[in-house]
Amino acid sequence: MTSLQLLCTDLDRTLIPNGFSTELPEARQEFVNLISRYDICLAYVSGRDRHRVHQVIRDYRLPFPDYIIADVGSTIYTCRQERCFLVADWYQQIKEDWREHSAMEICRWFADIPSLELQETDKQGRFKLSFYVSLSIDYDTLKQQLLTVAAEHHLAVNLIYSIDCEKKIGLLDLLPASANKLTAIRYLMNSLGLQDNEVLFAGDSGNDLEVLSSELPAVLVANAQESVRQQALRMAEAAGHKDQLYLAHGVTGNGHYADGIIEGIHFYYPELKRHSK
Repeated sequence: MTSLQLLCTDLDRTLIPNGFSTELPEARQEFVNLISRYDICLAYVSGRDRHRVHQVIRDYRLPFPDYIIADVGSTIYTCRQERCFLVADWYQQIKEDWREHSAMEICRWFADIPSLELQETDKQGRFKLSFYVSLSIDYDTLKQQLLTVAAEHHLAVNLIYSIDCEKKIGLLDLLPASANKLTAIRYLMNSLGLQDNEVLFAGDSGNDLEVLSSELPAVLVANAQESVRQQALRMAEAAGHKDQLYLAHGVTGNGHYADGIIEGIHFYYPELKRHSK
């Protein structure tokens, strides 16, 4: 039995090959085989909402997970026989940061900031506001504007910024201060009674940085943007967690997407052998 009890992986451009980089033809099936053979608990950790997570599971023929952490960590679902159930206790924990205000009510408070463009309705959540931001904008200045408005309304917020390189646009998520991918994973770990060395996270983008630079074992897939790679290294080193961040680079494959996740699994858990379909 492996010491890896819980694999938490991002979806877009981490497990699913919807970026510019090439996916090895057999990598996803090898991933499925590995998870199944060793009976590893699987959690998808995504900026998508639950319905859009279900869509990519169907489209890319992914294994159905045991848990879904959706909306950049602001919702958690347990999954049984392809049915998902909201973890209400997590909602109760994070809602205090927004003091019962709805996302749309909060959105109106930021209406005077011209550099924010609200994303589509299906990309919003009960505790998530998502905006498009031009890459020409000075993000540090924008961040300070947002924090100032939030403070004026006594609102505790967490700002998560990433870049969609394919669409050449910035993505900004505004969440309750206690909600992000890392805190949601921590909540799940506590509920399952797991230690750090029993968990692995895989990611590729800016909204994964808090986990990639944390004390949890993590792998950054090789197809991640160089700017994310450098920022993850800086953050992990500053936090004293550099040894917990593995950069996939193509040991036997190319390190992209599922191949990079498998590479990270074998780095941290060498008792697991790579095998094919």
